[in-house]
Amino acid sequence: MASITPLSFASSSKTNSLETLSSFSSISSSPLGHRRQNVVLQKRSSLKVKSMAKEIYLNKDGNAIKKLQAGVNKLADLVGVTLGPKGRNVVLESKYGSPKIVNDGVTVAKEVELEDPVENIGAKLVRQAASKTNDLAGDGTTTSVVLAQGLITEGVKVVAAGANPIQITRGIEKTTKALVEELKKMSKEVEDSELADVAAVSAGNNLEIGSMIAEAMSKVGRKGVVTLEEGRSADNYLYVVEGMQFDRGYLSPYFVTDSEKMTVVRCCLEHASSVAKTFLTSDAVVVEIKEPEPAPLANPMDNSGYGY
Repeated sequence: MASITPLSFASSSKTNSLETLSSFSSISSSPLGHRRQNVVLQKRSSLKVKSMAKEIYLNKDGNAIKKLQAGVNKLADLVGVTLGPKGRNVVLESKYGSPKIVNDGVTVAKEVELEDPVENIGAKLVRQAASKTNDLAGDGTTTSVVLAQGLITEGVKVVAAGANPIQITRGIEKTTKALVEELKKMSKEVEDSELADVAAVSAGNNLEIGSMIAEAMSKVGRKGVVTLEEGRSADNYLYVVEGMQFDRGYLSPYFVTDSEKMTVVRCCLEHASSVAKTFLTSDAVVVEIKEPEPAPLANPMDNSGYGY
């Protein structure tokens, strides 16, 4: 029988414990390695972003221009029916309500989405011209669409005949500048009655609302702000607000000088400016020296320890 010393027993037990721990670690580290590998694979897969493929249309055979022109014609033919004093209405489908009946060119143009992607790009080009016209002038959107259709139609014919498209575009730019100068000479100031007609068209040919908007424009000026809100009653009302309005209150309640009316009186600014002027223009300060006040006499009845 072999004798085992405590030291050798301790070392052997320590070795067994290490083997046990290593076996446990080898068992637990195997799924952890798989998890780490999965995380690395997930990170690598998440970094791979596939961009969507795009189809390229070259104008070698003229198909690209034809499709663009087809989109322009579809939009212009639809918007063109609203042109002029005898313009007709267009019925627009609404997914979440009743159909809309409009007579405004830019409103109709915003609702057009064509199925063919190339034709839709052509429609968007003409729609952009209508939107810019609406932002700058507020009217003439249908005219801009019809003019764009005519320029594109005649330009495609000339290019197909062998003309240089760059020279054609430069000629269009020069002609546009000359026509604008002539139109400025022929232009005249818009009257309030004409503003009422324009507003009535935007309001669905409602002459009452158009006249009310024209009256508001005459009161606030051509550069004033007119806000149109949907009312909850059957009548229409016009409110003219003098001054400025803010969507928030005072930054601090201490700005208020009249607590009953919660207003800031103008004279407070005058007082503040006079105080600042006095402060900045003063070179000397004269202060009256006060005599020191006599120390109070001790109260003999006071037992706080400071008296007798």
